[in-house]
Order: sequence, then C-alpha cells, then structure tokens
Amino acid sequence: MILGLSGESAQQTAPAQPPQYAQQPASVSLEKITDRVYQVSGGSGANCAVVIGPKETMVIDAKMNPESARQMLAEIGKISPSPIGILVLTHSDGDHVNGLTGFPEGIKIIAHEQTKKNLEEAFQDERARAYVGRIETISETAVDYDLGGENVRRAWRQTLVREERREQVERGYQLR
Repeated sequence: MILGLSGESAQQTAPAQPPQYAQQPASVSLEKITDRVYQVSGGSGANCAVVIGPKETMVIDAKMNPESARQMLAEIGKISPSPIGILVLTHSDGDHVNGLTGFPEGIKIIAHEQTKKNLEEAFQDERARAYVGRIETISETAVDYDLGGENVRRAWRQTLVREERREQVERGYQLR
C-alpha cells in the first residue's frame, strides 16, 4: 500500500480525550518546610512557595491559571494570619505566571526585568497586561525583602544554555 501525504492531509491532531478520562489536577496542598516556609503543590502549574512573615506573606510564583491561584490563596489563608503582600515571579514560563489574574489587584508584584519584558510580549489579555504593568522590576542578582521583621533574600542566577541559545533562570531563596 502506498500512502501519499499532502500538506493538508499530513496535519494530524490528537484525538479528543473523552471527558471521563480527562485528568484533573490534584488539590492544592501546603507542605511545611520550616515554621514559616511552605511548598505549594497541586492545582495546575508548577510548585510554588510561601514565606510567612510577622506582618505580611510572600508568595513565590502564581500557578498556571487563575483558578489554581485562587485555590492556593485560600489554602494560604488557612495557615497565615498575615495578609499576602508580595508575589515574586521567578521567571516567565506559563506554569509559573498564568495564574497572575487570580491574585488581588493591589498585590505588590516583583520580578526580574527580563521576566517583565517576556510577559509584556506574551500576555495579550487586557486584564493580564494590567498586572504586568504593575510589576516592580529588579536587575540585581539578589534582593532582600522585609516581611515585617522577617528578612528574605531572593537570588537570581542566570546561565546560558548553548544548545537553545536562550537564557534560563535558576531560583534560590535564603531566609536571613
């Protein structure tokens, strides 16, 4: 048998998955790392982190969609007496930033200047672009935050991946 493929017939799409087989993300949960540091797992998107300070709480990364971000905020509210005051975006991959609009509009958002540039190019939704416009950028490799008596250092280390010729950002946090 001989099959010929033209441009139109060569395009294949994955068959739709029946709803009964669609995999739902795990529920958002918090894992205690230290007295004030938690890892956020579950929901859609990458794991996130939470640092609880005496006067405000820092969230690190925004999950993959607003629904997962809101679920994360609800879980944080169960363990933190201090309000969420700072959202730190580690880099611009969708599983770390697409939940941005699930956060309160008044939250302080901090990211590296390259992350903000990437998001300005990527986000088309008007509401998401409004959040990006409020991002406070840093260009330093390390920044200290005061959460009301609890200091946190956020360190960015950038490396060049030659094969892809693009910048990758590694993440590091230190309680000080």
